[in-house]
Amino acid sequence: YGTSCAPYLATRALNQLVDDYHVYPNACELIRSNFYVDNLLFTCETVEKSNKLRKELCEVFEKAGMSLREWISNSQEVLSSIPTSHLEKIQESSEIKALGIIWNISSDTFTFKLNFKDKKSLTMSSVLSCIASIYDPIGWLGPIILTAKLFMKKLCSLHLDWKSALSDDLCEEWKKFETSLILVNQIKIDRQIICVNPVNIQLHEFCDASTKSCGMVLYLRSTNINKNVTCRIITSKRISTV
Repeated sequence: YGTSCAPYLATRALNQLVDDYHVYPNACELIRSNFYVDNLLFTCETVEKSNKLRKELCEVFEKAGMSLREWISNSQEVLSSIPTSHLEKIQESSEIKALGIIWNISSDTFTFKLNFKDKKSLTMSSVLSCIASIYDPIGWLGPIILTAKLFMKKLCSLHLDWKSALSDDLCEEWKKFETSLILVNQIKIDRQIICVNPVNIQLHEFCDASTKSCGMVLYLRSTNINKNVTCRIITSKRISTV
């Protein structure tokens, strides 16, 4: 790793593995479609299916002289069936990172941890650095990031120097926003987006626009046989206008 061709080589090796050892169709399909470089993510409806798939995956990789390690699951029953040496080290908070997103395996939720360090002098450069440090690939924090980007847009319209200190009014406005970000750390988003044994699944998309921005959000609505409804956000996108 570390070279520009590393992601390609990892993906190419996985595809070759599937072509050479296709005894287990389900495991091979996961290898082909659920790997991100060297990280595998998948979900199963039951513990039995999960254990069966894990064993098939390990067997396929062992044929190529590779060992799948650092397993993690939200099910203690699944974890107990895996050798301790092959498990991911879990913090006391039960939180790990799944492709950069914090996942609490105990509550089976995704969370955030935003912590901006106090800066002696606030500049356009430091504001942009703070905005860029908010990792939100799915768009759950879209409205919050939009507020930050609109502030950045305001700074650009003033034609300020990148390294010059901001005025007291601008600093106060940004600090107020920055302080409110503490509440983001209290947000918990359920990993499971579909109810158990659904009989009806719907996608609902909403979009709107204003003079400042335009955006959309996508929800999945599922209903089970008892007519209990589960509605979960899938993704959102907000764009600041020029």
